[in-house]
Amino acid sequence: MKENVKLELDKKSDGDLLLDCGDYVTAMTGNVLFAALYIVAQVLKVKNAVIAFHGALNAPTSDDKKGNIVKTRDILERETKVLGNQVEEVANDPALPDDQRAGVIESAHMHKKDKTKRGNQKFDVFQSKTILHGAYITAKGIANSHTWAYTKDLVHFTNKTVSDPTTVAHYETGVLEENVEYAFFHLATIPKVATMWEGPIFKKIF
Repeated sequence: MKENVKLELDKKSDGDLLLDCGDYVTAMTGNVLFAALYIVAQVLKVKNAVIAFHGALNAPTSDDKKGNIVKTRDILERETKVLGNQVEEVANDPALPDDQRAGVIESAHMHKKDKTKRGNQKFDVFQSKTILHGAYITAKGIANSHTWAYTKDLVHFTNKTVSDPTTVAHYETGVLEENVEYAFFHLATIPKVATMWEGPIFKKIF
């Protein structure tokens, strides 16, 4: 059974493209599934393209800025498409059992063409291992800071508890109510790039 990678890079905002491509680099760096030298080299190309695109977005206003953003974004999309093809190639290795193919794509933090993506989330929520009845929220990709929020209102999402911005890509709540489901949200901040709140992710806290 052949698996196909779904990237849809051209549909992403500048901020989402930056976050997603940075996430692919993080997920694939040092990953034994992608240890082939040609893949390692391509991951480095994407990493350099992410850095260049980030630099173009954050550059001072000038006559060349818009053109540089378009140019560096085009390079990033092109190099990431090559990387996606390489992930697809690994996933469809004839020696790999069918039930492991999707896991290869997920290991790169990419998505299958037939997989419904859960909104536009770049974060996950887990039960805290250090705080009783707490939640551990972690984000992916490149951002200068992160803001986190959660609420028990699962319909209108009112009365959110909103954190102060953090420079680290993870956050632990305090003690929450036991056996209660919460909605969690995340906002990544990238200078001069418009980003939006992500979420909700629903998680019952025990």
